[in-house]
Parts: sequence; structure tokens; C-alpha cells
Amino acid sequence: MIIPFHFYSNLLSNYEQFKCSQLFGRLLFEEKIHELNHELSHHLSIKNEGNSVESRIITSFNLGDGPIKILVWSQMHGNESTSTKAIYDFLSWVKLNLNTSNKVLVELLQQVTLKIIPILNPDGAFKYTRFNANNVDLNRDAKLQSQPETQVLFSIVESFQPHLCLNMHGQRTIFSAGLNPVPATLSFLSASSTKDRSVNETRLKSMAIINGVNDLLQNFLPEQVGRYNDAFNMNCTGDYLHSTGIPTVLFESGHFADDYEREIVRKYTFLSLFKALELGTAFIEKETHIEALDDYNKIPENQELFVDVVVEKIKVGDVLKTVGIKYEESFEGDDIGFNPIVVEIADKSTYYGHTIIDASQLSNHSKFNDLQVGDEFPELKINENVFVKKFKI
Repeated sequence: MIIPFHFYSNLLSNYEQFKCSQLFGRLLFEEKIHELNHELSHHLSIKNEGNSVESRIITSFNLGDGPIKILVWSQMHGNESTSTKAIYDFLSWVKLNLNTSNKVLVELLQQVTLKIIPILNPDGAFKYTRFNANNVDLNRDAKLQSQPETQVLFSIVESFQPHLCLNMHGQRTIFSAGLNPVPATLSFLSASSTKDRSVNETRLKSMAIINGVNDLLQNFLPEQVGRYNDAFNMNCTGDYLHSTGIPTVLFESGHFADDYEREIVRKYTFLSLFKALELGTAFIEKETHIEALDDYNKIPENQELFVDVVVEKIKVGDVLKTVGIKYEESFEGDDIGFNPIVVEIADKSTYYGHTIIDASQLSNHSKFNDLQVGDEFPELKINENVFVKKFKI
């Protein structure tokens, strides 16, 4: 199956027509998810796959009847919701086109069988925490499979026998795509399956998927796609699945300028998911060549080179300094709070800033005199304009 470029371009142009408007921002509300699942159940096959620690249902959607089986899941980490929004956008697009003669959808569902789990860690998702209710990182539980959510996932892997897995996550604002001052808006990983990080057919297949997705994204996010370090950890899901011979692509939805609600990034995550499914249709027959490794290695490796804000020319102890600030997230009822924390005070910043502020016009620097790394950065107001402050979304 080959989908022409203009199809993806049109998806972006018409995104608001099928975007799942019930979901917005970082925090996903349990009642909204239940409403969505109920609505979609009238159009798509839905299944209760098991339960979380706190007995919440882990739901899957099942589409298509083709020979190539693809398993997709999101929110192993409960505070990484961007890919979940993108998944529901995809399901919304499918629902919208089910009773039409959309050739792409018809061909896709003839060639693949999809099992999609929008939220693997519902306890963590609705409390906006990385961990499950037992305070376990599910993406470090692949070997032990000690948690009910991990057991659900690997029970599905055993029964469904996927040819390809898509493991969808979100990443912090700190990552750059390589050494350049551009954020890693989307990042990917073909995980190692051995300590020596050797490359076998399984890894090459997932690399080929990533390369194809990257080729598409470069049209929309030039130089803003990164590649994760492939240090081996058998406890990680992708590493473990690769060791069993199942190609697995790790997705990481990152930062786009001023997009702290991750509403822009969700579009590109959706596009990446769609492209990965297209590429998956040729998964069994297509021979993967070693050239896939070369193209994969051309994707710049993620570096931790960003802070959220760099404030230049601000007096700290009567000396002009540059201050680096990272926003620390907190769950505050119906909102996610962003608290500006000082991570660097230097003559010249060692970080890139998503926002760079020149404080030379600040009339009173006194409240910054005793500023130290680890402090909350006070509200910065210059000429009646507030540039740095706590905020909620």
C-alpha cells in the first residue's frame, strides 16, 4: 500500500474536521474518555482487555481483517497524553470515513488487523503521574511483568501475535534534535535487543518504519525529528520485544514552539501513526536492507540541550547573569500547573531556550539578588508585560 504525499498534506489541512474535540491539553478526564469510548463503540469493535491496579478497564479498539497484525498502545506513562489524543483523532477519522468510499481506509483495513489500546495505564493517566497505582514504571516492567497492566499487554502480545508494535510515549521539553537549537518535536527509537546493540532483521524492520515516518515529517517539521539513544535495558518494553523478534517502534511526542498544551504536536503524532500503519502494510513481504541502518543513523540523536526559558542580562547579586529556567509540572485538580524553576545561573547559558528574554530593560532587579539554582523564579515583568510566571493549562 502506497499513500501519496498529498493525502497526508490534506489530513493536516482538514485536521479540525475529524480532530477529537472532547480531548484538549495535557490532562485527560476519565468521564470524557468513557463518553468517547461509548460513542465509538457504536461504530468500532471495542474490547475490555483487563483491568488496572485500581480496577479501571483497559480498553482496546479492533479494526480491519488483513494478514498483517499491528498492535498500538499509548500512555504506559500516565502523564504522557499527547499520543493518546492522536490515537483518538485517528479513531475519529476512521469513524468519519467508515461508511464512505475512502480508498485509503478500505485498503488499509483489508491489509492490516489493528489492535489499539489508547490508555494502558488508566490509573496513572487520570492522576497525571508517570507510574501506575503501585508506583511502578510500566515501561521498566517488561521482564518481570509484575503489574496487572503489563500482564494485560503481554497477554495481548501472546494471543494477538503482532507483526509490528507501536509503543507511543511523550517526552519533556528539554530535548533537542541533535546539537542544533531546534526542539525534538517527534523522536523515535529502534531499541536494542542485546547489550552490544547489534543490528538484526528485527531492528532493521523497525528502523525502516522510522525512516519512512521521518521522510514524511521532514516536509512539515524540518530538522525537528530526533532519535533516542539505544542503550540496552531488558526491562524496557521495546528492548524486550525486540529480543523476542517482534519489531517495535518507540514514538516520543515532544515540544513545538509555545505548544505546552501539545495541541500542535498531536497533529504530527497522528500523522506519524498513520504513516507507520501505511508502512506496516508492506511489512511481511518487503525485504529490509542494511541501508535502513544508514538512514536511521542520519536522524540526529536527542540531546538534553533545552530549557524552557533563558533570561539574559539580569542582575543576580549585582552582576549581570543569564538564568536558565525549566517548568516543573504538577497535578492541580482539573489543571496542570507549570512552575518556573531555576536550573542554571551563569555568565553565558549552556542551554538553548524555547523562549529567550532580554531583561536589560528591567527597572528593578532587587528581587533577583539572592536567586539560586533550585529556586522558583519570581514573576518577571518588563514595561507592564509579564514574561515569566507560573501558569496552568
